[in-house]
Amino acid sequence: MKSTLEAAGYTVTLQRCTTCTYPSDNVIADWPGGDATKTYVYGAHLDSVSAGPGINDNGSGSAILLENALQLAKANPAMTGHARFTWWTDEEQGLNGSAFYAKSLTATQRGQIKAYYNFDMVASTNGGYFINHITSAAAAPMKAYWDSLGLQPEENVEGAGRSDDYSFENYGIPTSGYAMGASARKTSAQAAKWGGTSGASYDPCYHSACDKYPSNINATGLDRSADGLAYTIWHTAVDGGGTPPAGGALTNGGFESGATGWTGTTGAITSSASKPAHTGSWKPVARRQRQPRQRGGLPVLRRARQRHQSDADLLDPHRHRRERQHGLRQGDGAGQRDHEALLLQRLHPEGHLVAEDDRPECLQGHDDHLEVRRDRGLLAPDEPSSSTTSRRAF
Repeated sequence: MKSTLEAAGYTVTLQRCTTCTYPSDNVIADWPGGDATKTYVYGAHLDSVSAGPGINDNGSGSAILLENALQLAKANPAMTGHARFTWWTDEEQGLNGSAFYAKSLTATQRGQIKAYYNFDMVASTNGGYFINHITSAAAAPMKAYWDSLGLQPEENVEGAGRSDDYSFENYGIPTSGYAMGASARKTSAQAAKWGGTSGASYDPCYHSACDKYPSNINATGLDRSADGLAYTIWHTAVDGGGTPPAGGALTNGGFESGATGWTGTTGAITSSASKPAHTGSWKPVARRQRQPRQRGGLPVLRRARQRHQSDADLLDPHRHRRERQHGLRQGDGAGQRDHEALLLQRLHPEGHLVAEDDRPECLQGHDDHLEVRRDRGLLAPDEPSSSTTSRRAF
């Protein structure tokens, strides 16, 4: 992962968490440019429990984070804010990796973080659409995107204080994030609007051996979470919330015959040295802010096509053409890779979270702290026999 991000242009830091239950590294990737006093941090935990492969918890969150980071690098847009992507260690042992990072920052550095966004279990097979602090200003772009799909998202009650966003909340940093649920059970009202089975857990394979790919991945939920993350990156770090630049003074160095240039923000249009006058007046007009797409009134085929498009296309405008060429779109037929495979294979080409021979550099050489799961290709920390943490993590 470190070499992949560096090759894309990121500055990558491996921060050793010396106070973690299993001393290991946080992976912190900064995209160059943007105003560092307006930093937006996007994060997911990279570890899993020893009971299972951890594909949904939290290969799903880690994968959409990595994919979006790489697409941002490919698009290389002008940045108004600063984008930082983070993958946390030791979350399952009590949010230890993110807590170590947040504590290590100075007061000035914490003040520069305008919001932290967390992605934990975003492909639950019987899941719902949940947003952390859904009514907050930080959550606004995340909610706007899911609202545009008619999903009617709800507050992430089950996950409150149980994932890495809590480490930032403890220092007064605004937070939000996506989740699709863990062991809590879906209500009949939720099943009516989202589908699925009422009375069953959002993720029946939560912290279990069956949390594996592809059986425990909700491809639709994964895609919507990935696209919502892209939309959020665009409306926070890229264009600073979608507000266009203010109209400033206009200048003319001499169009038409223009012997004398003009400046100003409003004024009458008059004749130049040799041309007749034009009538009317001019003033700068700010470009209209882009709003989430509306579904109502669109023909059925257009709506179906629009569901597969997203603000991720702003970061990668040729995404769907490549998907058609390589069989990556959902529903392209048996034997072709689904969209969720593209995301998960960013972590390992065979769809595993971390393979024994393809481990991130931050984890190499630490087998005394980690259990290598050859049969599932996962590097999974053993859980302590008796918990000493005060919080139950996802």
